[in-house]
Amino acid sequence: MKTSHEKEPWPLSGEFYKLDGPIGNGRFGIVWRAHCFKPNSTHHLKKVAIKILDLSSQQSQIEDFRKEISIMGSNFHKNLLNQFCSFTHERELWLVMPLLEGSLNDIVAIQKGEHGIKDEVLLASIL
Repeated sequence: MKTSHEKEPWPLSGEFYKLDGPIGNGRFGIVWRAHCFKPNSTHHLKKVAIKILDLSSQQSQIEDFRKEISIMGSNFHKNLLNQFCSFTHERELWLVMPLLEGSLNDIVAIQKGEHGIKDEVLLASIL
């Protein structure tokens, strides 16, 4: 199912993505760092994040999967995480998204001093 709002279509098959390693856990699955490859090419297009949902072990959560895909696929705001595309691969659902390096937890850990975060601009940005 194509949900991309970008001009160039994203590949809709797992063979065009190389998983590099897990980077986190989502509500329904593991999020992986990956490279996207163009069809008939060995050069990667872009680094991406792929949330992989196991469809065989979570049959009771299919409706929740559909809601998550629908929300992510319809959101195109610059301040929200967008979804490039989604597709099934074997017994899994793959959600391809932008790869965001670092996390809010990383920023807070770096900026936090003995008495908390003192940078008002950073605090306002977080809130």
